[in-house]
Amino acid sequence: MLGRPTQARPVYYHDESVRNRPLGSFRGDFLKSPSRLCAPCNNERTQPHDLAWERMSHWLRSHRPPIRPGEFVRGDRIYPMSATQEMRNVHLYFTKLTGCHLLEAGLKFDQSALAKSILNGKPNPYIHLKFGISRSGLLLGMSDLQAATLVPDDSLAFAVWIYALEMLVIHVMYAIAGERREGLIGAWHPRTGSNRFVLADFP
Repeated sequence: MLGRPTQARPVYYHDESVRNRPLGSFRGDFLKSPSRLCAPCNNERTQPHDLAWERMSHWLRSHRPPIRPGEFVRGDRIYPMSATQEMRNVHLYFTKLTGCHLLEAGLKFDQSALAKSILNGKPNPYIHLKFGISRSGLLLGMSDLQAATLVPDDSLAFAVWIYALEMLVIHVMYAIAGERREGLIGAWHPRTGSNRFVLADFP
């Protein structure tokens, strides 16, 4: 989506600690997560997850007429032959990214549960997705992580980060059992038994 940057025409990376760092290439280690999966998991085991998300994101961004906030999207419109499995793969794609994000943040969370989801191909009980449309369409990439921890042992109770592809925005949430955060309202999870989700209206 950003094209191919060069030294003469860079793109700029920005987060809470780095301000407008020019990037003449997307190949540098600076852009890679330090919390990497092993090669077999990253290149083979999770490839169906990557491909499922690639297909969904393309469908949502290229649909004509453009999809709007408040609309319901059915998984079988995106994946006519295998909606349940492919929607599960999308969930696992964000499970993988969230695990890396949480590790980078140094948070105390149930790592084994996320690992088992990837290894067994089963939805993770903690990961919830809220798909939406941004009115501004100004963001591209992953946001920083916002987290809330439990007082007794400082373990993670809830975390949210944003994955944005201009107009298409996903709020990715990690929530332990019993969490009733407002952000979870309207979020999708495979255990609901439905492949249908509603598009939220994001700023």
